Amino acid sequence: IQVRRHVKQHRMAWTQLVTENGSAVSTLAGPLGVSQMPTPHYWIVDVDGSIAGSTSDLIKASQAAEQLALNAKAKKQTKD
Repeated sequence: IQVRRHVKQHRMAWTQLVTENGSAVSTLAGPLGVSQMPTPHYWIVDVDGSIAGSTSDLIKASQAAEQLALNAKAKKQTKD
């Protein structure tokens, strides 16, 4: 419930990944070879599931995610 409240309060419209323990960082960090991260840290994931970037800046993360979405939409429209 705290996560949902935080997400709503900070208008985090993108998908949130949370485990039963409350964080997916340890689940994701190990396989990616990440030993330390600033908190909060945002990973930007593209439509193929690849990490397109990361930042601790919420505004930059949001802008990057929006740009990826626009690029994916444009790419799809050119294929159709």
